[in-house]
Amino acid sequence: MEHKVKLAMDAFQKESEEFQLSPLLRERILTSAKQVRSSQTNPPKRIKARLTLVATLLILFSTGFASIQLYQIRNSEGETIHEYQAAPPLSTERLAKLQQMQGEWDKIQNMLEPGTAAAVYQVKQDGQGDFFYSENPLMITEINSLQSRTKGLLHFPERIAETYSFADASLRYEYEKDESLREVLERKARESKQELVIQPLKLLPSISHISAKYTDKTGNIVRINLLKKFWTGNSKLTVPGVHHVVEGVSIKGLEGLYIERVDPFGMPRKELEWMDGDWLLSINSTDESITKDQLMDIASEIR
Repeated sequence: MEHKVKLAMDAFQKESEEFQLSPLLRERILTSAKQVRSSQTNPPKRIKARLTLVATLLILFSTGFASIQLYQIRNSEGETIHEYQAAPPLSTERLAKLQQMQGEWDKIQNMLEPGTAAAVYQVKQDGQGDFFYSENPLMITEINSLQSRTKGLLHFPERIAETYSFADASLRYEYEKDESLREVLERKARESKQELVIQPLKLLPSISHISAKYTDKTGNIVRINLLKKFWTGNSKLTVPGVHHVVEGVSIKGLEGLYIERVDPFGMPRKELEWMDGDWLLSINSTDESITKDQLMDIASEIR
């Protein structure tokens, strides 16, 4: 499975609280996902300059019912590093297909021990082989454990906005990828006539993603997400929905986006998105009564 499809599936799962959500960035309910990777041999130098938000609306496509809108965040040198694209809602058929694909992905993920990663080779129905990586996040239910594991990255309080209490969190760690395993696993699958071969990978001590869930007494949810920047160049998120409202905001001097929308499941979403160094951060809520100022206060509280 292509890595971009994995991102899309993880994101789709996060759109519905009926599932145990895979925490690779809640924003990634995608019809497409694109990482523009540098063609240079040497990676580009790290830009520490303050981000400058460019919230200029670009009309990419227009129909009689909806427009696709693109919002960009660029650094001070004018390079786009993150894009948010508002798109029309997904069809019922597309949602059903995504649910099916997510279910297939979950079966493999659940074969792994919590907090581990693996290389996977799977023989598809057409007989073709698919090589990809899978992770099963480590689930944490104690705030003290989350705080100790994420010290120095974000501050996760026991309660936020004096309303929402910590419920649980999922953590993913970086791991060593090995593309040479494709040939090894393919040969093993062929010789053993297995349709699925899994090879555990060595984990690294560094965290790649955190997703913490907070709830109030009525069941409203606030999620705090932190994703380490794994791409070079520009990252693009295509987010289906209706009634998109996007505004530029400043969070402790870092500029980002405030977003209101109704997701394909008919759920209202209010979100903050911003970049801080090598991290993409977001806060999103299903609470219709939460305000932009409250989300801004939460952002200040956790940094």
